[in-house]
Order: sequence, then C-alpha cells, then structure tokens
Amino acid sequence: MDVNEEQPKRMVKMLERKLRSLEGKKVAVLGLAFKNDTDDIRESRAIPVIRSLIEKKATVAAYDPLANENMRSIFPTIQYHKSAEEALRNADACLVVTEWDEFKKLDNEFKGMKNKVVIDGRKVISPREDIDYEGLCW
Repeated sequence: MDVNEEQPKRMVKMLERKLRSLEGKKVAVLGLAFKNDTDDIRESRAIPVIRSLIEKKATVAAYDPLANENMRSIFPTIQYHKSAEEALRNADACLVVTEWDEFKKLDNEFKGMKNKVVIDGRKVISPREDIDYEGLCW
C-alpha cells in the first residue's frame, strides 16, 4: 500500500476507534481537492477516504469550495453541500482532508454536529474543549 492510500486508511481507522461502527453514521468530509485553491481531484486523499466510508456503510456529507462537481463524477451518490456548516449539520464526525483557509476559521459550525468528533488530516483546526479533536499531518 502506498502512502497515498495508507494515511487515508489510518484516518478512517482513527474514526472507527472513536465511533466504533461507522454504519449509518453521517461523516462530513471537508476538502475534496488534492490541494487547496484548486478543483483538481487527481490523487486526492479524499478519494480513498470516501471509498472506505462507503464500504463501511457511512453516509458521506462532502464539501469543498471548488471540487464538489469534479468529485461527483467519481462518487455521484454521496451528499454534496454548499458550505462546511451545511455538511457538518447533524454529522457524527468530521474528517478534514484538504487545507483550505476557510476551514481554519470554522468555529460555531461545529455546534451543529450531533457528535463533535473531528479528525484533522491537515492540522488546520485549532483544538478546542467542545470537540473531540485528533490531528494528524500527512
């Protein structure tokens, strides 16, 4: 398994440790592009993350400022949202995959989550007492 697959699988395993089963859980995936400020999804780490979530029967709520439509060509059946706040609403967990500046500013948006579990693959979210935060950097 190459590093492009290994780290996303590690992220999903961390999530499973926190939520146990992912079946029926709503997971917000923030950041679909392979890097911020682009709509390019080639080699995006969100692809294996989303694929793994689907295999584990989670409901995926995806958001990216630019790449939603490009990702829809790969995963046409997941939910796409117009904002991070919308994707986070009633989510059991949040996975941050791409380092967008707007994600650094997220604050009250987490209040709409059902369970406030955040696994941040880019360490862009500031750890807070009101969320179960785990950061990793790939």
